[in-house]
Amino acid sequence: MGRIFAAVTIALCFLASCGGSSDVTAPATTTAAPTTTAAPTTTQSPTTTKTLHPQTLREYLQEIGLNVPKMDPKHYYLFSESVPDDFIQHHAEIFGHMVRLIGGYDRFVHIFYDLDDPNDASIKTLNELGVMSRDGEQLTSIDQVHELRGCLGGFAAFEDWTGKNMWSFCVEDNFDSEGSGAITHINDDPVTFRYQLFHP
Repeated sequence: MGRIFAAVTIALCFLASCGGSSDVTAPATTTAAPTTTAAPTTTQSPTTTKTLHPQTLREYLQEIGLNVPKMDPKHYYLFSESVPDDFIQHHAEIFGHMVRLIGGYDRFVHIFYDLDDPNDASIKTLNELGVMSRDGEQLTSIDQVHELRGCLGGFAAFEDWTGKNMWSFCVEDNFDSEGSGAITHINDDPVTFRYQLFHP
């Protein structure tokens, strides 16, 4: 009888956890904390500061190629309305041969005019290129161009005297120093004409 009592006691103790709560506790679960991915670090390389020096006039002219002769130079040949076609043809032939032989430099203007002509087309081109009168004004007549005559000169386009906009300028009227028409030299003596074309 004592054994049965003891067995019942042990069984009741097991079910009641020997005086503890009768609730069954579920096994504890462990939740892992969320992992944090660190952003990649960027190492910035040291910056180098370069001091830029102002461009010199010589460097600018070299950059635009003004110091080198070309086979297709930027030239302007301007003629009055009354200048004969054979004169223009001879002029083109001579300058074309010279350029093919040794090349030519950019920014050259050669105007051959007659004071009795309107010269509207030539004056328009000169104004577009920035040729100014002796008074520093825009050209309105061939007389203002006549005041600039000579073939060893130049002009600063739009009065920009920084040296960056200089042009060579040859201004010839239709009369030589002796008063005879210069265009007559074409037929009189081609050699003399060619010489006088470059030595007005």
